[in-house]
Amino acid sequence: MTTLEGAKAHSDCEKKVGGQEDRINECALYRFVLSQAALTEAYNRALTAIAKFDQPARDDDIKASFAKSQAAWCAYREASCDFDADSLGGGSMTPEISFLCRSKRNEARIKALGTLTTCVSGGDCQMPPLFYMYELFPGEHP
Repeated sequence: MTTLEGAKAHSDCEKKVGGQEDRINECALYRFVLSQAALTEAYNRALTAIAKFDQPARDDDIKASFAKSQAAWCAYREASCDFDADSLGGGSMTPEISFLCRSKRNEARIKALGTLTTCVSGGDCQMPPLFYMYELFPGEHP
């Protein structure tokens, strides 16, 4: 899912509910659920590509390392988005902000995972397959 696709799904949902705050929160949740499913798919594609790229004897090590990095990223996303939502001091918009923050972070991670997958799969990539480069500089690599 791209940011544009997520935004469109969210916007279409909000138009249907006509500005009712509790229903707008459901739209934000819907966008998050879509982005979470797309993130899982992107992660699995990247994991497969990384395992093929690395030496077969190290498959379990690299998979475990990548899973650990994904878990840490998810913990960061949760803490960061909780902070963003909590900074509102409560209120009816808190769930919407929380879900939209998680969706936007997912969409950025999906893009970074896609770049990583392309590069380690033999795509036209100018940089070595170091994941942090793709997360820190997501738009600067082919």
